[in-house]
Amino acid sequence: IVKPNPHINVSPVNAPGCHENGQINIRINVTASDDHYAYSISKADWPAVSQTNLPAGSYTEAGIPTGTYTVTVTDENSACQTTQMAGVSGPDVFEWNHKTI
Repeated sequence: IVKPNPHINVSPVNAPGCHENGQINIRINVTASDDHYAYSISKADWPAVSQTNLPAGSYTEAGIPTGTYTVTVTDENSACQTTQMAGVSGPDVFEWNHKTI
């Protein structure tokens, strides 16, 4: 029996509130069989975050920097793997020019 790779959907939970903050929360939705999964989130200039032994479902990671990142979900029993690239940008820089009259 060949098991399908886990299906993942990655979406931002909230956009960054301030340009200086530059961080978001993302939700990872894993759907497939009843097996347990591991996921990792990585970005070139940021240390990877990972979780293991999770049932299929929805998981939120907080404080992910804006930019392009890779989310990999692996079925811990069969080693089937799915990878998704995702990118989220922060808000535009707010500029305020004050003139004294």
